[in-house]
Parts: sequence; structure tokens; C-alpha cells
Amino acid sequence: MRKYALPDPAIRRRVEVALRSLGEYTERPEQSCVYRLDFAAGDERVVVKQYTNGTLFLQSSRSAGPLFERLTQTIDRAAGAGPQRSVSAGAAQVGAARGPRGMTPGVEVERPFDSPWIGSDESGKGDYFGPLVACAVYVDDRSLALLETLGVRDSKLLSDAQIRRLARDVRAVCAERAAEVLVPPERYNALYEQLRAEGKNLNSLLA
Repeated sequence: MRKYALPDPAIRRRVEVALRSLGEYTERPEQSCVYRLDFAAGDERVVVKQYTNGTLFLQSSRSAGPLFERLTQTIDRAAGAGPQRSVSAGAAQVGAARGPRGMTPGVEVERPFDSPWIGSDESGKGDYFGPLVACAVYVDDRSLALLETLGVRDSKLLSDAQIRRLARDVRAVCAERAAEVLVPPERYNALYEQLRAEGKNLNSLLA
């Protein structure tokens, strides 16, 4: 068993993202918990509970197993604090000054809509070699805070390496609330001809 005191919401978000990125868990609701993740590897089981009061609690089916060690190391790296210790105000201020990965400190994100909402976009239309790719993500207040902490923003402001990393993060945070559709060139051509015969255009295909 191990406990962490994580009073800073931004640090709790970083820890949650880091844990979810590991996979290998099932999730279930629990009273007084923000989330409960049940991890499994072989015959080892570890339950992770983030309580609303800021306490993060780990309970393992056996002492000091490899899964338990991997989880505690992940938490230590994400939180910057050891077990049974609060993250200091100074450390929290440093984290706040740095801001989310790749984002400029002090820049406010404009949100024209109240959450939740679904954002979607597509890429690759008319590409001779690759597929048309369409993606959509359902975002509520909690997942929005996690994505902002990670540094998710307009892809035009990101490098290819950042996009690949953030794609993994988005899948980890949003899980079944994210959808991706790939349409290879042959299928794209067939659909396009079918829609043209119906008097429709490329926008109908993208939709």
C-alpha cells in the first residue's frame, strides 16, 4: 500500500494522464474518488484511487511487485514528489510557471463554447498515396483540463514529433470517447464516384 498527498490540481492531472498512458487497466466508479483504475499484469493486481481530497492511494495484491514498482515510478516522475509527501508550494509554482508541455505560460485558451462538445477534423483529402483520415473527440471539463495540461493545441503549431506524442496522449485520455476513420485511396475513389452519382460533392464524403 502507498499513499501520495497531491493537493495541486495540475499535478493530479499530470499523474492521471501518466497513469492512463500505461494502459492495462479497467476503470470503475467509487464513492469519494475522482477515478479508480484497476491495473493487472500476470497475477499481480494494483488498484489506484484518486480521492477528491487530493490523496492518491495504491493497493497491491502483493508487496513490491514489478507492476506496483512501475506505477509508483510513473507517479513519482509525474508528481515530482515521493510517497506520504505533499508537493511543496514552490514546486507547484515552478510547474505553473512552466505551463503545459510546449505551451507559452500566461496564454489563455479561448473557448467559444461551453463543454461538453465533440471536435472533429480530417486530413489527406485528395492525397494520392495515403488515406483520408477523419477523427472526432468528445471533450468535457475534466478531459479538457487534462488535454490542456498535456499541451494539445492547433496542429499547425506543433512539430511532427509532438503530434505523434500528443496523439498517443489523446487516445489515452479520451479512450472510447475518441474515434478515428481511415479511408484508403481505392475506397475513397469508390465513395466519391457514388456520391457524385447522387449529386453530392466532396463535403458530403468528408461529413
